[in-house]
Amino acid sequence: GTYAVDNGAGGADVGAFKINIVVPATFTWTNMSQITAVPRSQPLTVTWTGGDPSSKVQISGYSVAADNAEAFFICVAPDSAGTFTVPAAILGMLPASAVIQGTAEGFLTLGTGNVGSGNAPSGLDLFSFGDNQGAAISVAYQ
Repeated sequence: GTYAVDNGAGGADVGAFKINIVVPATFTWTNMSQITAVPRSQPLTVTWTGGDPSSKVQISGYSVAADNAEAFFICVAPDSAGTFTVPAAILGMLPASAVIQGTAEGFLTLGTGNVGSGNAPSGLDLFSFGDNQGAAISVAYQ
């Protein structure tokens, strides 16, 4: 739905603002439970349904190696696509995930969100308002 954040007349340090934001319908990561390990030499396909077809979905991954080297990637796809394949060339740049006490030090996330629009208040150097929704899983990048 549509939401508004309004601080009325503002205060001594931060001026008045009113921001409107449309929170999209929830999306569902449909193949999340099938992804437990990610071979870095093969492409990885993620799929989802729902959400706002005019928005974007962010696919990101992060891996930490045994020597504490780390790397991540971020890809963006139209929500309406319902699928995205991360190329093996991207996955191959991640280090193999360390395993600490039986848990792989790798993560994979899918998320979406919107940024609000409205007047920026006086008294601030930076002002941002938005929503996001997403899911993350622990994976071993092998």
